[in-house]
Amino acid sequence: MGENDVSQDQRLLVSQEIDELSSKTQTLKGNSILYNEVKSINTNSFPGPEVQVNPLLFFGIEYENLKKKYLEESTLMKKRVHLEECLEWKRLCNEVIELKGNIRVFCRCRPLNQDEIANESASIVDFESSRDNELQIICSDSSKKQFKFDHVFRPGSDQEAVFAQTSPIVTSMLDGYNVCIFAYGQTGTGKTFTMEGDP
Repeated sequence: MGENDVSQDQRLLVSQEIDELSSKTQTLKGNSILYNEVKSINTNSFPGPEVQVNPLLFFGIEYENLKKKYLEESTLMKKRVHLEECLEWKRLCNEVIELKGNIRVFCRCRPLNQDEIANESASIVDFESSRDNELQIICSDSSKKQFKFDHVFRPGSDQEAVFAQTSPIVTSMLDGYNVCIFAYGQTGTGKTFTMEGDP
């Protein structure tokens, strides 16, 4: 073996060491790049000690937002249900009025006035206690004529009783139906009082 062989072996060893060092350098460069990326992710993604996030504050704000949203939705739901119930009530009320009859006749008998009481006049109207829709008129020959109405208001009936019977009709008018209420009778029989009540 000559000098050339030794130097060639040395060159080979030196070349292998250079290759190993080169691969280690490449690995270290790769690790350095990876380290810098991880470091930048850590510093950019999470707040540092100068910015402290209070988790209780975050959950408190989230709770308030959810509570506000719940209240808004429940209020909207209540309004929607109320509207549906009102529409259903109106429909049923108008259906009841149609079933009772679109034309109804009420009779209101007024009490004797002061002049009639002073003249000792007697009432010619007789009521059966069990029925609210019938009355009898006592004729001069003591015979009785019976009349039937949808409702009879006795002399003791007040304006509230009249309103209780007519309020569904008024409600139907407010719902858009055509309605007519009028009082008919002789002068002094109480038409204006029935329609208007006490002055």
